[in-house]
Amino acid sequence: MDVGSLSAHLGVPEETLQSITVSPTVDLVKAVLQAVAQKAQEYNNLYSEKLSLDIELETAVRNSEARAQQSKTTTDKALQDAEVARQKLKDEGEF
Repeated sequence: MDVGSLSAHLGVPEETLQSITVSPTVDLVKAVLQAVAQKAQEYNNLYSEKLSLDIELETAVRNSEARAQQSKTTTDKALQDAEVARQKLKDEGEF
C-alpha cells in the first residue's frame, strides 16, 4: 500500500496511516474514516457541480444551434425574397 500517496490524498499524516496498519486504535481509525468521509463529500460536491455545468453547457450548445438554424432560415428566406423581387423587376423591365 502506498501510504505516502494515501496520506497526501486524504490529508492525514503518513505516520497516522502507518500506525493504523500496525496497531490500529479507535482514535486512529476515526481520524482516517473522517478524512475519507470528508474526501467523499468533496467528491460528491464536485460531481454534482460537474453535472450541473454539463447540463448548462448542453443547454447553451442547443440554444446556440437553434439560434444558428433560425438565422440560416431567415437568411435563406431573405435571399429567396430578394431573388423573387429581382426576377419580378427583370420581368417588368422586359414588357
